[in-house]
Amino acid sequence: MSVGAIVYFLFSLIAIMALIRFARTDSFGEAFNISAILAHIGRIGWLNYILALIIVWIVLVVAVMIFLIAMGIVSFILALIPLVGWLLALILIAAVAILIGPFIGVFEARYLTLIYESAEA
Repeated sequence: MSVGAIVYFLFSLIAIMALIRFARTDSFGEAFNISAILAHIGRIGWLNYILALIIVWIVLVVAVMIFLIAMGIVSFILALIPLVGWLLALILIAAVAILIGPFIGVFEARYLTLIYESAEA
């Protein structure tokens, strides 16, 4: 594992909580209050926090894989239509991604916010 990957992982642990802290406090400065963010993660529990992030990552990967497999099958079938099949497949993939993307985003945001709020005040 490279040093860059370790730094990225550690930064992402703090960045997720910083985004939620910024949204909850309406203060841009609170997003950079690293000591308060680390204390909040400590109240949640580092193991619980990392496990929750792994769970949300697994759920999102499974959802995206199901989407990709389904769209791959449908695209293959549509691509068999001469001349316009590939265009229909492209339009269908874009439409489904636009419809499903917000649900995935809302799920992730709500899940991470519930983790943030699980800490004692």
